[in-house]
Amino acid sequence: MPRGTHLSVEERGLIMGLSESGAKISEIASRVSRHPNTVANFLKNVESYGKAERSGRPSTIDERCKREIKRLAVNKQMSCNDIKRHLKLKVSRRRVHQLLAENKTVKYSSRVPVPMLLPRHISTRLSFAEKYKFWSEEFRSVIFSDEKKWNLDGPDGCHKYWRDLRHPRETRHKRNFGGGSLMVWAAFGYAGKSLVCFIPTKTNSEIYTQLLEEELIDFATELYADNWTFQQDNAPIHTSRATKTFFSSKSIPLLEWPAISPDL
Repeated sequence: MPRGTHLSVEERGLIMGLSESGAKISEIASRVSRHPNTVANFLKNVESYGKAERSGRPSTIDERCKREIKRLAVNKQMSCNDIKRHLKLKVSRRRVHQLLAENKTVKYSSRVPVPMLLPRHISTRLSFAEKYKFWSEEFRSVIFSDEKKWNLDGPDGCHKYWRDLRHPRETRHKRNFGGGSLMVWAAFGYAGKSLVCFIPTKTNSEIYTQLLEEELIDFATELYADNWTFQQDNAPIHTSRATKTFFSSKSIPLLEWPAISPDL
């Protein structure tokens, strides 16, 4: 049950309605998931409930200072400690953080990761979209594939910041093929999906082509016979000379794929 919080407007209306219908305090408390004492105190002082001033020392931070704290956190990306030193506040770092948390227009959020696109990447993507914009049934014969790597050591650093909720989230650059501890490979198409295969995190062209030989060809032939196209991203082991030679020797058609495209 919630503790230490005032009853909401909806809860107050429900309590008053149940009380007027003759329900007992224990029954009302059960319905609104509140302590019976909370319900009883509200019914004793319906008009003055929630209007009493809280006791305690007056705040040394006025509204103007609160706005300045928010401006420094959002626009200048300053930490709570930096804000405290910059404004020479005689409060703790935790109090500065609390003031920001109380502001309904900001939220401590992480940046949205996006790929670092150069002009040539943008041009290639537009050409790809233009070439395949009328494809529909054709994509049913495409087998898509990808690897996924999990970093068991956790994220690389902290990407949190105080965000003004009236503005879009900021972005941060991410690495396409960063470090990790566990990697899997899988493929799927319109007609079905392959098994999930565990592969070394440091995979080379030899390991990759062996994987395709053992898993992809049988999977694709069973579902599509000889009428299928393979998709992969532009990882170095996918575009190496050895891998290209493998595709050529097996007569496997490839779907061109723009560099730095989103993962599947």
